[in-house]
Amino acid sequence: MDQLFQAISTFNINIPKDKTDITSKILDFLSKYFDGSDNNYNRGVQFLSSFQDDFKQNDRTEYEIHIMLDEDNNLFDCSINHSGGGHLTNKMVNYTQNNNSHLIHNHPSGGSLSRSDWATLSAHNNLTMTAVNHFGSIFIGRAKSTSLLIDAKDIFDSFEAKISAITSFTESLNKLAIDSGFEYAPVTQARRLNEIKTSVNHELGLILNEVKLVDYCCTIDQSDSIHN
Repeated sequence: MDQLFQAISTFNINIPKDKTDITSKILDFLSKYFDGSDNNYNRGVQFLSSFQDDFKQNDRTEYEIHIMLDEDNNLFDCSINHSGGGHLTNKMVNYTQNNNSHLIHNHPSGGSLSRSDWATLSAHNNLTMTAVNHFGSIFIGRAKSTSLLIDAKDIFDSFEAKISAITSFTESLNKLAIDSGFEYAPVTQARRLNEIKTSVNHELGLILNEVKLVDYCCTIDQSDSIHN
């Protein structure tokens, strides 16, 4: 336990100064899950699932938590970031260069592994990554080479184009609704767009796995929009 709290005291906190009150709450919440017992991977997943329920605002949390486990499955490092995500800490980068490691993090967007996640995995071939969303779905990936972004450039570009087209089409529909005087819910429209992007990221993982450039698997909760 002493080692755990010593580790927690060194965690990287990447949030605004006016939000520092949340830090102690998150670390306290974290310590309840990582109590020095085994099964730290399962504990990490459970923590992030519960975290997103307890800290959510407007159906999603404002924070993305990165938890790294070392090659012995021990809690190694953690960082607290804005909902848009954050980079690996220097401690994480230095460790994963020569050691197998596993990064578990939540995705406030609700999506599967993103292009930036795959870029990180490509740069660190010893790293496996798990993303957990607020539905409780779990997405796991590992790149098979450091040239993933080059080898799969056409695939990534195709999916980026698809997301751009979907975004443009949705914005056009919203503008048409406003110009025509129809009542509509911007939040609902934004949420639906996010659900589509979520499905696209999942589809991307499946295709990268199919062409054997990555290892990708997932467990999708029945309530997840990807499942419906």
